[in-house]
Amino acid sequence: MMTSLPPYWVDPLKDQFTVTIADSRPTEEHFETTIEENVVKAAGGGQAGDRGILRIDQEEFVVLDTILRDSVVVMLTEKCATKGMKATLIIDMDWRLSTMRNHTAEHLFAAALKERYPALSPGAMWIDGDHGTVEMVGARVGLRDLFSAEKSVQNTILRDIPVSTEIVKASELDKSIRVREGVEAKHETVRVVRIGDSDAAACSGTHVLRTGDIGVFKIIDYKMEEESVHVEFLTGNRAVTILYDLFNAALERRRSHPFELEQLGAVLDKGKQVTSELAKVMEKMEHLLDRGPTVEDIGGISFRHEFLPGFEVSSLKRILKNITLDGPSAILYFAPGEKCNLVFWSNDLPHEATFYINDEVTKLGGKGGGSKQVYTGGFSDVDNPEGIYDDLVEQVRAHLLHG
Repeated sequence: MMTSLPPYWVDPLKDQFTVTIADSRPTEEHFETTIEENVVKAAGGGQAGDRGILRIDQEEFVVLDTILRDSVVVMLTEKCATKGMKATLIIDMDWRLSTMRNHTAEHLFAAALKERYPALSPGAMWIDGDHGTVEMVGARVGLRDLFSAEKSVQNTILRDIPVSTEIVKASELDKSIRVREGVEAKHETVRVVRIGDSDAAACSGTHVLRTGDIGVFKIIDYKMEEESVHVEFLTGNRAVTILYDLFNAALERRRSHPFELEQLGAVLDKGKQVTSELAKVMEKMEHLLDRGPTVEDIGGISFRHEFLPGFEVSSLKRILKNITLDGPSAILYFAPGEKCNLVFWSNDLPHEATFYINDEVTKLGGKGGGSKQVYTGGFSDVDNPEGIYDDLVEQVRAHLLHG
């Protein structure tokens, strides 16, 4: 069993130590500096290393990162420190505290997801002072469950549960303790981090002393695969800041485009739909500019037809009014959407407009009507608007050809 534990396990809030420089060697980008004391946390187990300052006399050496090099803890410094010198190591507590918040939040989130999906196990993970990312593998996770787990983490934060640690023999690990595959084989003893009765996991990283210290937990991105989910999150002030920014952005848009905040999801969905329709309109415009309108000669009758995503009936009529029809001619404009709309306009033909198109509209489940020259119609709940458009074009061709 271990008799002396690193201070960042026992008291992670202790931020100053008297240390002795063991070595300092140059590399291409910085110096690799080692100390005799085991007081600084190196990157490992999916967690970033400590940062800080080495103060020797009145000179300061910035510690950019702490890593393991051949099982030796190495601090990456900007300058070379003299071997044998005494120094004051000052830990960057903003970085460490943020890392601690992110790491404990990751434990809570993984436990909350695993409660919903017992087959899940931890995959890739990275925790630092900026954010946290975690991958859970072994099951397809539903989006609602993802957000439900997020809410569960926040509820545990509000309960302000104590976080404790203990060192146990790897061979005696309880089955209820979350542990990465192979840990028992690699280590004789294992450190277990317990968060009340919410979670217990084998871990060598730094953690907050109480869940309330996390403050806020917020998912900011996710990626779902068939058998895994990858989540990025923020905690503390970083999470609060992004929540402020998002809420204020919604408030600002609310003044220019009125909506209730609880309708924001529906507003975003509508915006996505509009963006998609705009892309289709641009695609169609490029087609028209490149190839010109689709115009056929059907037995001496000019037949123009277009498939026009993103347009409404009023827009289609406005376009038609600006077109001059000379001699026998017909135009069919079809606009797909939640409700598909169409306008058919005839000129100098032997029959009224409804003759050429109404039967097919009715046959396909639509409704319509109109005057002598103009017919308007529509379809609801359409799965294949392109297919309906093609059928209508074919019907009009047949009537124009055979009268």
